[in-house]
Amino acid sequence: HLLGGGVMFALSFITEFRWFYPVLIGYALLYMPTFALSSSLAFHHLINTTKDFPKVRVWGTIGWVLSGFLVSWLDWEYSVHPLQLAAASSIVHGLFCLSLPATPPQPREGKLTLKTILGPEVLALFKKRNFSVLVIFLTLIAVPSGYYYSFVNPFLNELGMENAAGKMALGQVSELFIMLLMPFFFSRISFKWIIGIGILVWGGRYLLFAWGDMDHGVWMFYTAILLHGVAFNFTFFTAQIYIDRIVPVHVRSTAQGFMAQVTMGIGALIGTFIAGETVRIFTLANDSHHWEIIWLIPGGFGLIIGLIFLVLFKKGRGA
Repeated sequence: HLLGGGVMFALSFITEFRWFYPVLIGYALLYMPTFALSSSLAFHHLINTTKDFPKVRVWGTIGWVLSGFLVSWLDWEYSVHPLQLAAASSIVHGLFCLSLPATPPQPREGKLTLKTILGPEVLALFKKRNFSVLVIFLTLIAVPSGYYYSFVNPFLNELGMENAAGKMALGQVSELFIMLLMPFFFSRISFKWIIGIGILVWGGRYLLFAWGDMDHGVWMFYTAILLHGVAFNFTFFTAQIYIDRIVPVHVRSTAQGFMAQVTMGIGALIGTFIAGETVRIFTLANDSHHWEIIWLIPGGFGLIIGLIFLVLFKKGRGA
């Protein structure tokens, strides 16, 4: 976080894309490992993760909501100030990390190989149908998520929605409330159906973007934004809880890191590339876009893989 703050601050002064992009990648390389590590630390110190982890994780969503409203309120959407705000926050975050409880890593013996990195227990999990299905389908649903994070804001601005960034923050508001309700869902719905519904919602919300408009159909846009809480919490957040439940204690951090790598790493990378190419292909001569087709692609994909997931993922012990 300390190094990332410096990189992000430098990023705010770069004006050429050929330099901007590699430096941005450098920041991502510094930040992304901390994402899974933060969750692993929380799981390590919490007694009842199903009940207590949502209460901890919800503060990350609160921060996201406040940052979105702040950027919108200060009218910073088209300036470098959000990068500088992120740099300052990253440095404060890095200093705060020094106050976290001591959590020494488990000693490792022998040669460093793929088997020792993941651990034989994690590799053995791939022999279990549900774990393999979960990894594959969360990686797949991370592909259409790239459309949301990259292009919903430009889409709403192109259609003329005022204060688009602030209204998109409503998605994180819904995420906040849904996250606090997750213990209720965990006690009444199986992991299979929670994750399956989440994948279907990822797809369904894109259809709302495709078929809505700024007149009588504007409610579809707001509904699609508010469904972000269900989509995110029912998939990626629930998967973290599920993995913590089925993976042996001494390899949970590794398993969480691996899941973050294949979903937010590989899946998001592929999704961002596909989303960018889709938008490029359906860009019109006047620099507007054929948004209906653009949104139908991830919408249909999400619904199809959601249905397949519900067929392949078997309800059983822990599921």
